[in-house]
Amino acid sequence: MTLNLGFGNRHNRSMFSHNRSFDEGVKQKGIRAGQATIVVAQDGSGDAETIQEGIDLIPDGGGVVYVKEGTYNLTAKIEITKSNVSIVGVGKATAIKITTGISAIYASAKHGLLIENLFIDGDDSLTSKGIEIQNCNESRIQNNWISDCEFGIEVVSEGEFTNVEGNWIKSCKYGIFSETLDNCLILGNTLISNTSNGIHLDDADNCIVKSNHSFSNVDGIYLKASDNNIVIGNRCWSNTGYGINISDNTCDKTIISGNQCLGNITGAIQDLGTNTLPNGAMGTTNLALDDLNIIA
Repeated sequence: MTLNLGFGNRHNRSMFSHNRSFDEGVKQKGIRAGQATIVVAQDGSGDAETIQEGIDLIPDGGGVVYVKEGTYNLTAKIEITKSNVSIVGVGKATAIKITTGISAIYASAKHGLLIENLFIDGDDSLTSKGIEIQNCNESRIQNNWISDCEFGIEVVSEGEFTNVEGNWIKSCKYGIFSETLDNCLILGNTLISNTSNGIHLDDADNCIVKSNHSFSNVDGIYLKASDNNIVIGNRCWSNTGYGINISDNTCDKTIISGNQCLGNITGAIQDLGTNTLPNGAMGTTNLALDDLNIIA
């Protein structure tokens, strides 16, 4: 008697489950339109050949697009056209290569998004964008690798409750750029050798910037016209400007605590804000700031 363990023919196996046999490939693409789980693959084992096609196949209520390993060369942006969409790669082996002047992944007024485990590679002109989301609430951008873009991650235009966590961003202009947003968490990102600021917040209120590593940028963490933010437990070192820069008096009620700012060329921490806690004026000679942060 032959014992059937239910694994099926070895040629039909895949690390991503889906409803196609391996040799069916994408030649019958579209038969799974409307399914909430779509696999994108370049080896014929998925439901779609491109990430955009995968997004287009899922229903209006959302779903997940799993992107297998390979290099996906873009000549146009990938646009998330529905809310509650997840785009999930397998790590740095899922490489998205961008041409000049486009965004790799773009969404506007779509909510509940997850963008995870992708490698996004721009070009030396730094005119492309890695991940750009506008007016998108309750979303997560996490565990991605991004390099050689104008903006590694850009979160703008009234977005709320979006978390940017665990991303590795190198050799962009801005690492993480956030403008006009509220109640966001920027946590545990690594920002290396970006030609402007590692983390740049402009008109961003009620956010937590925590446990990030910002190395060899201009300012490690930069705040402008931003109120009620907490900057805590970050490591900012060897930046050409400040480790942490509260850049003007339109920044109100910022908490700066438990940061390590070492070897930054212009200075460790600049505080030009109002009602900053600990209660300080500016610069690295303020005893309150010095007592709660390591700056030398």
